Amino acid sequence: MFKITIYNSDRSNILIEYSSYKVIKSYEAEKGNSPGGIYFNKSMSLINSILKTQGIDMKLPHCWYRWGDEVVKYYMPYEIKWNNEEAAYTKVSWEGDTPDFPEIGVKNKIDNIVSDILKKYSDYGSLSDFIDLIYENAPFEFQRKYRYVREFFYLAKEKNKSINEPVKDILLPQINDALQSFPEDVHFNTVREFIPAFKRYVEYFAVSKRKDYNELEEVSEEFWFWFSYFLRLHPNAHENVSNETIMIWKEKLKSETENFYFNFTDHVLNISRDIKDVRHDEILGSYVIKAESEGTDYIALFADFRETVNELDEFLKENENRFHARNLNN
Repeated sequence: MFKITIYNSDRSNILIEYSSYKVIKSYEAEKGNSPGGIYFNKSMSLINSILKTQGIDMKLPHCWYRWGDEVVKYYMPYEIKWNNEEAAYTKVSWEGDTPDFPEIGVKNKIDNIVSDILKKYSDYGSLSDFIDLIYENAPFEFQRKYRYVREFFYLAKEKNKSINEPVKDILLPQINDALQSFPEDVHFNTVREFIPAFKRYVEYFAVSKRKDYNELEEVSEEFWFWFSYFLRLHPNAHENVSNETIMIWKEKLKSETENFYFNFTDHVLNISRDIKDVRHDEILGSYVIKAESEGTDYIALFADFRETVNELDEFLKENENRFHARNLNN
């Protein structure tokens, strides 16, 4: 790597600040509005990758997560403003002074990369090509293949098509193909153990009479988001992230896994009402039993809660009467 100045005297990263500023301001000058989160994240990812091939490490804090390679926001310059936490709908702006410029040679490299990105990928129709380009560097083949599963839902929704037949003909083979490439790495053991249940759910959905694909898309997205919590922790899926941040991410795994299983159990219960065989399925049957058991537990819990509230209400009324009676006697 070349010896270049990366940090200012205040330890701010010159390369990250200037690259971020250049991506945002160039887009605004060309389009008249702020870039979206996907465009910004993919631009920073590409700048980082290209500079590395030229011997320059900008020390970008980033990770592979739900929407691909993205910067870790709380390490980025405070002048960057994000108007929404969901990357697909985020608008990114720069609110502050113009940052210091890096050395002229490095500045020119960044300017050329940003200009090239703007020409090729700033139009909405070319955004998918931009994402394809970035996903070439994804750590796992599974990420690339499952991205097309997610796109299937998006395109079906965009064209307002029924998904019942395509599930059997297109989506089910696509999901199976993606899951065949699921990483064997020990980091993903928890998710891998769930895959047979996920595949079986999709198979039942494919033969169901449902024409509304929203719930299937919901299950697919929940699965992908859950996987992403494990993905960003993999050593090959993050850079320039502190141990403290890694520990925070790890602490979320337990609660997110519990949330995922709770939601999936509810989805299985829903489809079991359409297809009775689900109840007796060797893989999904246990989810139905669990859902019904938890439902009974919740009913009992709410009944106990109501009883407690009623008893409290009686207690308060009784003491209120005693209070009034005491005042009358006085």
